Amino acid sequence: MRMVDMLATTVVKDTTADTWHLWKSRAQFDASNLHNMAIGMVNSPRFVDKCKAVSNVVQSEWERIKGGPVPRVLSYFAMGWDTLIRVFDPKYYSDYPRELDEFFANGGRIAYSRRVGFPDADVDAFFARHEMATYLQYIFELKLPKRVKHISSSDVRVAVRDSTQSVRDIPPPFRFIGLI
Repeated sequence: MRMVDMLATTVVKDTTADTWHLWKSRAQFDASNLHNMAIGMVNSPRFVDKCKAVSNVVQSEWERIKGGPVPRVLSYFAMGWDTLIRVFDPKYYSDYPRELDEFFANGGRIAYSRRVGFPDADVDAFFARHEMATYLQYIFELKLPKRVKHISSSDVRVAVRDSTQSVRDIPPPFRFIGLI
């Protein structure tokens, strides 16, 4: 959570040309359908379990509050390149690739970014592997601005550790806040 906060603060404070301006008008934002988006934090260790937790909570809360059929929910998990590689490592699954297939079938999606030091050739070779063909449609690269591309999660952990600011504890298990 602190890493996301630090990155967001950096982006908001820095108004140079190398920044994330995705929408040029309110109409363009509205057309993007992002007003139907929620951001959540889940403390399950595996992305497969995180996705199940989100799906289960949305389904039960939708039925409780709105009734009727539950809309399809897509869960985009933001991660770095090194984490993306671990998502596809069979050692993290008791039944690989069935559990990974279930993650994507439940609406799991991956939005990853690469810091400096991950060459295009390595990325291309990873995605060219035969077993990746099924999953490519669910994986999206987020291009980082130059001013933050060098920051690693290790750097953030050190900054948090050495910070005089208070740092929040680990978030509780996934908790549903509400539906609009």
